[in-house]
Amino acid sequence: MPKILLPFNDNPPLKNCFYDVHSLGMIFTQPYDKCITWMLNHCYSFIYDELTDDFCIKKIDNYYYEDDGIILLSKLHAPFEIGNYAFTYEIFLLHLKIGCYCTGLFNPNYITKKNVRLNENYDYPYIIYGYDDEKDILYGNGYLAKGLIENFETNYRSFYEAVCETNKGFFHFDFVRLNKDFNYDCFDKEKFKEEINDLLSNNNINEGLNVYNKLHSVITNLKKDEPILLKPFDIILELNHLMYLRLQYIAENNIFKNNINISFQKNILDKCHELKQSIENFNLNYFSVLKDQILENILLIKNEIKENYEIIKQLLFE
Repeated sequence: MPKILLPFNDNPPLKNCFYDVHSLGMIFTQPYDKCITWMLNHCYSFIYDELTDDFCIKKIDNYYYEDDGIILLSKLHAPFEIGNYAFTYEIFLLHLKIGCYCTGLFNPNYITKKNVRLNENYDYPYIIYGYDDEKDILYGNGYLAKGLIENFETNYRSFYEAVCETNKGFFHFDFVRLNKDFNYDCFDKEKFKEEINDLLSNNNINEGLNVYNKLHSVITNLKKDEPILLKPFDIILELNHLMYLRLQYIAENNIFKNNINISFQKNILDKCHELKQSIENFNLNYFSVLKDQILENILLIKNEIKENYEIIKQLLFE
């Protein structure tokens, strides 16, 4: 079988959306101006996942399959004694040949051949988008280190073991493909109203604006000379950049009768960039005064986001 490489974008607009980054990687192989319009429709929240002890992005609505943007063609879910190596290998190759991506959960230690110190009780998502039968190289993307998602190359045996180790007695593949007939050039203002409502009314301490308090607490309790993780601030940047693009699109296309001033969101986005830069500087020298400024700015940004959303909500529902 010749080498197969299905289209995949490993740099979608949201890279920290834990379970959905691979769906976005498939969707954003389509024209960007169409896909981003569709993406602006949908709801994302900043969350702290207690199980993985990690900050990430979560979608509020289950839109991928509801929208039919991605089609789940088939599943392979069987006990290990049925889903043996040769059997799964043939099914795996068959689906790649007809243009299907393989997705599911795995243990990345079998891919990297070293202990990457991920939570052993948690499953990590992957996507396989290519295979070279002659060289026995499989091309994929997944979480290979804490907080990091990256491309990888491995062989089918290692991949098989990684899936077997994770799924606790069952072998599980999902075979999906992009629905190229789906209309991505769309925007639903009612969904945007729902998002603003959800973000302002969510009382879960590990979701939405409340996560800024958790982040503040985590940084406050860091030991002396302990670096600040950059990932949560990459997430804050991604979500606020997406909101800026959304408000810009709404303003340019007169989606609502009341004009939305996007300059406030632009100021928030600029402060998010400055905050990340401050953290990078702190990680070089660990000045306590800089840490105090970072803590102050985390809450400042949270309060400004809340104020901005409340203004937007008032304009939307007048």
